[in-house]
Amino acid sequence: GTRVFSAKPAADLRPSPAGLVVTMRYITRAPLRYEVKSRLFKSIVELMQNPDKPAAKSLPVSDNI
Repeated sequence: GTRVFSAKPAADLRPSPAGLVVTMRYITRAPLRYEVKSRLFKSIVELMQNPDKPAAKSLPVSDNI
């Protein structure tokens, strides 16, 4: 069947033999793509380094988005 399109960000976590596969889907404006991707990677690395620290509910969004 067809899947409904949504601009809402989505995360998919799947177990794998090497650990966990994380797939992030999001839509952003082209000029901000690098900034958004960098914030996502920074948050992921912080969570991996401090697994006991609670994760933020959302990433900060710049006023330009």
